[in-house]
Amino acid sequence: MWQALALRLLLAAIRRLIGGYVYAQIADLVKHAEYRNLDGESKRNYVLRRARDEVTDVAPKLVALALEIAVLHLDPPS
Repeated sequence: MWQALALRLLLAAIRRLIGGYVYAQIADLVKHAEYRNLDGESKRNYVLRRARDEVTDVAPKLVALALEIAVLHLDPPS
């Protein structure tokens, strides 16, 4: 019972971590987009394209880490 609650809390914290990371990456892209955009692409499209690239690179690694932590929490090594 308490393990399920702990797992839910852990996964919620990891979702917040991923969300915070994604937000920070997008904020950085928005801040610097005008300096990096040299090919006439709109700032909005540039930011969306770069954000998708950033998220798809990092999110699977964070999710894999979250799953490893959850498994270790539910079934600690002997």
